[in-house]
Amino acid sequence: MAQPAPRRRIVVSNVPLSPTDDPSTTEPAVVVVTEQLDSEELFGGVVRRTPIGTVASVPANIDGLNLSPSGHIPGSGIVFPGGINVYYLDLAPGCVTPMHRTISLDYVAVTTGTPTIVTPRTAFSIEGGKGTWSEVEETVLQPGDIVVQHAAMHLWKNASDSWSHHPLPGHKGLSLPLTPDWCPWIYPFDGQYPQYSNGINPSRRAVSVKYGLYTLAGVGPDELQKRFNAANTLIKEKEDDVFLYVKMLNSIVAFLSDVEKKVTSTCESNSLRIMPIVLTIPRQWSVKFEAVCRQVVAQVFHHEPLNVFFVTDAAALANVILREHLGDIRKLGDHRSVLFLDFGAHSMNGSIFQIVYEGDQKYHFYQFGFITGAGGGSNLWSYLVGERCAKLYQEKTGEPLSNEKLHAILSHFNKHKHILGPGYISNSLIVDQRHRIVLSPKELSRYYNMAHQCMWPMVKSALLTLRKYQKRMNPVVVATGGTARHSALREQLRSSCNKVGLPPPVFAESEFDIANNLGKLARGAALAESDRITVRRFLERGAAFGVLESVAPGSDGMASWETEAKLLFTSTNQKAAVFNATGMNQHAIVCDPYYTLRTEGSRPDIRMDNSYFLFRLEKLLKGQWSLTMSIADYDGRTCLTVDVKRRANQSQPPTTFRYGPVQIYYDAGTNCVQTDPTVVLRCRMIAVADDEEEDEFADELFLPAERLASVGEEHASPAPKTADQPAQRSKEHVTADLEPEAAAEPVQSGANVLKSSSEVLDEHKTRTRTPLPSSRRRSKRPRTEPKSYAVDPLAGYEGLLEKNSKAARTFALISADTASYSLLRPT
Repeated sequence: MAQPAPRRRIVVSNVPLSPTDDPSTTEPAVVVVTEQLDSEELFGGVVRRTPIGTVASVPANIDGLNLSPSGHIPGSGIVFPGGINVYYLDLAPGCVTPMHRTISLDYVAVTTGTPTIVTPRTAFSIEGGKGTWSEVEETVLQPGDIVVQHAAMHLWKNASDSWSHHPLPGHKGLSLPLTPDWCPWIYPFDGQYPQYSNGINPSRRAVSVKYGLYTLAGVGPDELQKRFNAANTLIKEKEDDVFLYVKMLNSIVAFLSDVEKKVTSTCESNSLRIMPIVLTIPRQWSVKFEAVCRQVVAQVFHHEPLNVFFVTDAAALANVILREHLGDIRKLGDHRSVLFLDFGAHSMNGSIFQIVYEGDQKYHFYQFGFITGAGGGSNLWSYLVGERCAKLYQEKTGEPLSNEKLHAILSHFNKHKHILGPGYISNSLIVDQRHRIVLSPKELSRYYNMAHQCMWPMVKSALLTLRKYQKRMNPVVVATGGTARHSALREQLRSSCNKVGLPPPVFAESEFDIANNLGKLARGAALAESDRITVRRFLERGAAFGVLESVAPGSDGMASWETEAKLLFTSTNQKAAVFNATGMNQHAIVCDPYYTLRTEGSRPDIRMDNSYFLFRLEKLLKGQWSLTMSIADYDGRTCLTVDVKRRANQSQPPTTFRYGPVQIYYDAGTNCVQTDPTVVLRCRMIAVADDEEEDEFADELFLPAERLASVGEEHASPAPKTADQPAQRSKEHVTADLEPEAAAEPVQSGANVLKSSSEVLDEHKTRTRTPLPSSRRRSKRPRTEPKSYAVDPLAGYEGLLEKNSKAARTFALISADTASYSLLRPT
């Protein structure tokens, strides 16, 4: 595919006359200045913008020798209020931009190619962050055509197999919410076909694809209510309809198949090949949901399950803003720590990211701490209002509310919900004019509070963490998402920040000129995945590990930790940390991803406010302890091992416990190394274990979570209370307080977790699962010795990810919330 040719700008200007020249009879000399124009890539390289120059005001000033390359343009740097901004815009083959508009008068001249401008033919509204237009007009342009845009909604697409070029004034400005590529609603309940269509059918009962995945994952009623209240209707359906599982699976496969067809077509027309597939997911999804989603996606896309990855919504959001709008954040102050709060339609997700600067231009960022997520938001508000409307209509008329009428009521509600609820005491919702059914402002406010009540404790916890551990970093809160558009939520968030001593929050859609589009999460996941590195590279670029000790809780009741962690391990250094345990405090392994880049990099210890928690150790008995850490390659898996040794004293012999080896991997969304969530980290005593016991346990060094049920009593005894039990210590293990969801929801990432229709029917009949064997003795095999890092901790490392590190990769990113995707080809 031919790339756009480089462009030059030739500025022809008059040379000022000398004082001795008569301006009435002398024409000035002319100077010609030729410059090479620089282009910038947008949307992963499928759109390229080349600034030509700006005119600050009209009429223009003709004096001077140069045309200003770019004046100070507010927002995204495109629309120049009161002036002119001229630039080239190049569209890659197959490119389709989001639907948008700018508050400006645009003249678009086509120079090469045949781009298409698509405009809505009818008036429309925004519902749930999506445009509701039903018909569009497509106008194919030819070279030489001029398009004059009067702040009109439009999108650009290039259906040809070559780049399309046209210079124009900026075409972004004040953007409206965008529509996704697919409507994420399926129809599994009535047994009719099609079970998925790219649009909303108001006569049929629909459910979100996300909620459908909960049915496939076998989530119980209590867990479903806890995570997503809006999915409560599925609880009774699961009890009454034995084949709902099969219907839901068929509907989701139909939806994903439609996505796969378009992705495949796009790849074929652009000579691309899918390598990893990355999905954005809420924080509430645990290993169980990831396993189900991974297998469905892998089967539909005919892809290897191990190449299906996940990025949380908050991490994807952080990658978009920090990569594309860091300049906007820096204008607000020297903020080195950012709490991102994504108030989506279904849930709230939050993460703290820290920014590390390397010189004036280069910067890095990583997730300092993951807060959590909570169900609730705009969609739950609509669901509760819809339930109330259906109940009132039934009571008033004696007839059930039809799907068509409910759809019409909720469409009207969604269109005006930004002026309903808290703060709007005089605005009611008319449910049925003829029967005089109305929802009062008080009821609307009550349902608003019910829909958002679960998220505010999580938000408060996030703000307290930001203030407590990131104060030195001048933190700031950045909020985004459709739910964050409501004035009541904004005011409550401002008040919450003020109470804990944080500056007012920044609302990205309005203050950063970020369109509230549903594709930004998929784009963020694409950007994160494009920078995937190996564990070895993570260590070489400056990461360090240390052990951190807790102190007495503070006045706020939050767990407190020391300000510095003792250094344990870097790519060039491995040392032991010696400390005295009180028997009451806790210890944790932490990591600073950019330890050597910081100004305090020469310090022997790691600052706690620069580090994230990798995992916690069990409470250590009182005494003097020594802790060492190593990273090695076990059968092709990069693993971390921690040895904790208590020194001998007069009453007790020396004791050594070992955590791991546990597999670690690089997480692209957080830009950090994490432990494998499918493995439960266990501790064992190794001080005096004989060879037979040691060899027997070697097969159990990696205990996938689903194996715990079959290990039985032999490997499930409680932690030793004293060190004086030599006869039992090789059999006793401690489960660390890490990833409780992984332990509670055992799923092997590569296992076949989907059930056939016969299995569903058998399960419905028995209502019980066949229990796993209570114990199973594994056959012995020769013990695999790990590759040791005696001198160089990284010597001989061959990680799984490194095998593909040099391959040219193309990524397909699918957002579970929005059903939008993005393709990204790394340079």
